[in-house]
Amino acid sequence: MLIPACSMATAALVLLVAMVMADFLAFFLQDEAIIISTGSSTVEAFALSPFPKRNSISKVVVVAAAASETEPEPDSAAAASSSFDKTSTGSSSSSSNIHKHDIAGMDIHANIVLRAPTLEERGKGGVDVAGNRKIKALEVIARIPRSLIISSVDTTNRAIEAAAQARNLSWVTDLTAATLVALHPTREELLASAASTEQQQQQQQQQQQQQNTTATATNTPIVDVVRAKQDWIASWTAGGWATNGSDLGPSDVNFGSKDITGSLMATGSDLDHEIYAKFRMPCHPCLFRASRGLQVLTNCTEEAARHTLTSRGFTYRSLRDPLQELVLVSTARPKGSVREKRCWDVADTVSRVLSRATTIDVAIINDPTPKEKTLLEMLLAADADHDNDDDDDATDNNDDVEDEDDDDEDDDDDDNTVIVTTHAIVPIHERLEHSVHENSKLVANHDSDEILLIATRDIDGGEAITRNYNTSPRLPNDGSDTGSALHLLTQFGLPPSSWP
Repeated sequence: MLIPACSMATAALVLLVAMVMADFLAFFLQDEAIIISTGSSTVEAFALSPFPKRNSISKVVVVAAAASETEPEPDSAAAASSSFDKTSTGSSSSSSNIHKHDIAGMDIHANIVLRAPTLEERGKGGVDVAGNRKIKALEVIARIPRSLIISSVDTTNRAIEAAAQARNLSWVTDLTAATLVALHPTREELLASAASTEQQQQQQQQQQQQQNTTATATNTPIVDVVRAKQDWIASWTAGGWATNGSDLGPSDVNFGSKDITGSLMATGSDLDHEIYAKFRMPCHPCLFRASRGLQVLTNCTEEAARHTLTSRGFTYRSLRDPLQELVLVSTARPKGSVREKRCWDVADTVSRVLSRATTIDVAIINDPTPKEKTLLEMLLAADADHDNDDDDDATDNNDDVEDEDDDDEDDDDDDNTVIVTTHAIVPIHERLEHSVHENSKLVANHDSDEILLIATRDIDGGEAITRNYNTSPRLPNDGSDTGSALHLLTQFGLPPSSWP
């Protein structure tokens, strides 16, 4: 008796679905066994090894037959540190004092010590006051030339035009585009920056000769801004949770790092709910497993964790296509087409931008070309959608005072200069530790075109310089509670020691 072809196809489909469901169920039954396992010879799953031990997460364990209770050897610890052993400024990890101008283009307080963030700090930390020194309230911790920061209003037309083509306009799109352009400068931009740097150096030498002085230490060093920003951004490794695949646990587990496409943020699609509903799953299996991991790590609900992860993916996909064209040289990866590698680089950049962003008031010249004016208005409108009303009122009051002062100096400049609140990433500030009682604040000096990191109180020796990440800009569609463990981990990658 012949079996109809349609019946055979139906049977094959049913068998395939049953196999997938059996494999998926077996995997999560294995996860349940892992979660309830106890014992002295254990290591933490979901990449908690970079985190300090904490009772609330000690139940997430994987049985390790030969796990050692002793401290790791120095060589082993160095190998385990992986990509978190670099500073965002490329400075040495020496514990000696870092004096001004040791970081090209920036002026650092002599009492500040810079070091590489430790493995437990997950890329946030390493800016401390020297043990036998002190910084007083309102002292300048660091002076950063505005040309060295990344902001959505100081970028090139190439970034603005790419951001304008995104499906959803937001500050994330603008700042990611500005970051990608700074990381991937064109040959023309490199040549122009080198020529400008050489010209400025020659002018500085002529001024020194005219003043009959050889003391160069008192002069601001002239740096190649394009090269300096490119090297700084290239040194970024840490980001939000799962920027590094090791956050998803061992590399050989199903629906872990080996099954994601480039990164967790780039995995899945906007139609995953409909695609995987037939398998009785709410989303992509890798996202489902990751959300369960976050549920245990941060004591949130699985639905809240899944919403946060899918929100990140939605934002990434809304800007992926236009911004991937800004990636001129993609990161070497073992798999993927040229376009896929560029898209994965965009996903990594989005995560690193989210973990570093802040807001700051800057002065801009209000004399653009018609095309630049249209694009700039779009950027400012996107920024304004996410600004706090109270901050806007304070900014308006400050604008009035500054405008009154400027009236006495130069009426012509007032007609073309305006103060705007923009999203930005600032060297040194972007890797400070987290504290709700921050001891530093960013202030723009419009007269010298510098960004100042100011101490808000007396800071004793050995104390870390901190910022409050709860006041940082949020992902537009992220529903997690501000300052919650889920928010601090997923967006900034902050360790449990920073959680409430």
